[in-house]
Amino acid sequence: KLSNSKKNSQAALLRASEKERKMKEAEEELAKRAQKRQMTSTQELWNALTMIVAPIYCLHYCLTSAWLSQADISNASSYFFGENLDLKAGSEEDDLSLFNSSLEQQQQHQLEEEQIMKEWASSSASCIHSSFLPNLHSLPPLTIISMTIACCLHSPCSMYYHLLCAYKLPPGPKRMDHWARRLDQAMIHVMSFMYGYATSANTDYLLVAMAFNIDSMYRLFQKGMRPKRTLYRMILAFLIPVLPILLRGEILNFLMLLTIYSISGWLFSAYPLGGWSHCAFHLVVCFSNPILIRASLHLDAAVVRDSIDLAAKCFFIEQNGYGVAGDTATNLVI
Repeated sequence: KLSNSKKNSQAALLRASEKERKMKEAEEELAKRAQKRQMTSTQELWNALTMIVAPIYCLHYCLTSAWLSQADISNASSYFFGENLDLKAGSEEDDLSLFNSSLEQQQQHQLEEEQIMKEWASSSASCIHSSFLPNLHSLPPLTIISMTIACCLHSPCSMYYHLLCAYKLPPGPKRMDHWARRLDQAMIHVMSFMYGYATSANTDYLLVAMAFNIDSMYRLFQKGMRPKRTLYRMILAFLIPVLPILLRGEILNFLMLLTIYSISGWLFSAYPLGGWSHCAFHLVVCFSNPILIRASLHLDAAVVRDSIDLAAKCFFIEQNGYGVAGDTATNLVI
């Protein structure tokens, strides 16, 4: 029994020694990375400023209905006038008589069209009529909202860390091991699963991505630094939104994203531009947002198509003078 106890004690000491050795190697690697990545206050300030680009783009895209195309509006027009044509078909003998109808008949048809649009405007409680946001006709697709929220959550955390580096934190390992840097990286993992939902519109995929990224966030705040593990998990986090695009066979979008992430990864790891490399890394990554947003809009999912169809109908109704309904409507008016 004493012999077994002694062996167990020796094994525990060996494990503790091995763990201490690995932690020491990680600290040495961290010191080398910190020395390589030393930046001036001006460079860190620009690192913070470049983080404004992505949320501004996403917010503008989201709130100006840039996600609504002319084809979507044309479909809305067909929806209203298509119903009207069905009504006409029963009262006319043939198509030729429709074009040769009297002025009185034309006026009657116009009244029928107006009645259809007025009834739809009165029954729709989801249209938005805002003087503050005149181009936002209804809520954007949930995929676009997901991306926009993700950008707006990550950006302040990253900006705060870089501003700390610019004006408060001394150069060296303390910057690399600061809680604000861990928070910055944690918010990248939040972006990962929210972007993953945006490019898939699949709740099962969202749950799997959340499980991986939440585990990664938990590991970020464990004691000690593990740069390699953090880097590998960060790479997987960037690939999570790209995988659905590849599986759908959107090869061009996939190759463009792969190129953007390869260039940004090279800037992040090799630092070819010296202290300005991180700023360039932020800017290059921004080019992925338009590709990811367009990919999310092409999804044949109800959460996307229903929102776009509703917005197109709201826009068409408003353009024809029925934007703000009467007393019976519950439309949002700001």
